[in-house]
Amino acid sequence: MEKLIGLQSSEYEHSDDKKALDRLKSNVAFRKIMAEVIRQGVERIYRIQYTGSCLKVDKDDYPGIYKVLGNAVDTLGVEGKLVPDLYLQYDYMINAFTTGEHQPLLVLNSGTLDLLEEDEQTFIIGHELGHILSHHVLYHMIVNSLTGFIDLGALINAAIELPLFYWSRMSELTADRAGLLACQDVTACIRAMIKMAGLPQSQYKHINTQAFIDQAHEFNTKNTGFLDESFKFIAIANSTHPWLVLRAAELLKWVESGEYDALLKKHRAIECPHCGNDIAAGDNPCPICGSLIR
Repeated sequence: MEKLIGLQSSEYEHSDDKKALDRLKSNVAFRKIMAEVIRQGVERIYRIQYTGSCLKVDKDDYPGIYKVLGNAVDTLGVEGKLVPDLYLQYDYMINAFTTGEHQPLLVLNSGTLDLLEEDEQTFIIGHELGHILSHHVLYHMIVNSLTGFIDLGALINAAIELPLFYWSRMSELTADRAGLLACQDVTACIRAMIKMAGLPQSQYKHINTQAFIDQAHEFNTKNTGFLDESFKFIAIANSTHPWLVLRAAELLKWVESGEYDALLKKHRAIECPHCGNDIAAGDNPCPICGSLIR
């Protein structure tokens, strides 16, 4: 993996994610919900819940596990308070989630570690770091509170619930792009999605990434009519995540557009020949010493 310098989340955010979140932020009812979530101390409640029930991992305890997070953090340039604390919980569904806007906490399921290869794990962890870098976490805590232990009462209705779930699904498309930038291997991303979609462990040695890629392309090209689009919206209207085949199709579309490669080329780390510091390949002159790079 090449370390990326100066990468900004706005450079890879999915346009549907940004549009949906902008609409939510302009909604008066949504702003009231945000205020109530903050008032009830939801972030602290979630932190107490997970730190009290999950296993903490750091560079001293289980360094092999922590290394995967550290590599993704270094690659994406996550710094300071945005670097999450890492915890594990016993669950063999391949999954991870992040909570805490001001003090992020990343929880990995045991199955994510036992069933995925390291590059696939990096995709999953990079995905979660993408949520942190795009400041999705507060809004995800609101989504989780709809069915959790925080009573938002009359503040929630279909007029705000459906747009909130829609944004949550679109935010996953941005996070998938961050996951790819973290692991820098499209095949690893696809393998992770195949396993998440339900491939039995007994078939992992026979995994067929091209078949899944073909399925994603077919899904994207054959289901584009008005009725198809309407059905897709209705079928997942109350879901926080888009279908995995749809996610794969969106990620492949981004790669095939050339935007992914352009970001790698622009932000990959090189050493300034004058001052010796790491800078982005697209920087000239050097932002640190000011020298022109030829």
